[in-house]
Amino acid sequence: MTEKVKAVRNELDNGSGFTFFRNISYQEFLETLKSIGKPQVQNNKDETIVTVKNTGTKMGDGGRYHQSNEGGSIHTDSPHWENIVDYVGLYCSQISYSGGETLLCDAADVYREIKEKNPSLVEVLSSCFYFDKKEYKPGEPKTLYKPILFRENDQFCFRYLRDYVESGYQIEGKELSNIQTLALDCLDEAIKNNTKEYKLQKNDAIIFNNLRVFHGRLSYTDSQELTRNLKRVWLCKH
Repeated sequence: MTEKVKAVRNELDNGSGFTFFRNISYQEFLETLKSIGKPQVQNNKDETIVTVKNTGTKMGDGGRYHQSNEGGSIHTDSPHWENIVDYVGLYCSQISYSGGETLLCDAADVYREIKEKNPSLVEVLSSCFYFDKKEYKPGEPKTLYKPILFRENDQFCFRYLRDYVESGYQIEGKELSNIQTLALDCLDEAIKNNTKEYKLQKNDAIIFNNLRVFHGRLSYTDSQELTRNLKRVWLCKH
């Protein structure tokens, strides 16, 4: 492992949890990722690189976030997986006509705010919730039952995408309890209060720790000349 890679890994695991690359080639980005972790298959198509681009789908109609131009829904990736991916890499091949700023939020700040304002909800979020698995093989359960908040390597981590939780409960034919709904509302509020905006330009990239950093984007509009196009890679540590 080179000193550069060690520095990136240290920033991801012990620093801010994310690192930007300005005006980097796509090939160099992929090579950097492979030196940090092992690319993971992301879907039933066996894709290790997924295009994040608006295809006209809407979350409210059951569509996937990465195929829409909707904002909000700040989350962690692969919350519906048994084993969450460690890192996420995003490469900006093209920007949108307007909007689409990247949103990042430190999970440690979120945890501290919830513990200060509503300490009893820490236990609620540490209990299991149903997550819509979205993709599954015949005969497999359609949901995953896991805690939203957990500890790993003495750090507080999250798996979260509220739409997946809500649709998970619909699949199970169950309703979120009042205290569960309150916990999700407080989690969303804490995320909102601690989120910062960043602007990716063409040929920029970002890698972040998926267990320590919530992410999302603002809604965006494409034009004939400018159509937002990001490449996403999921990584697990070597």
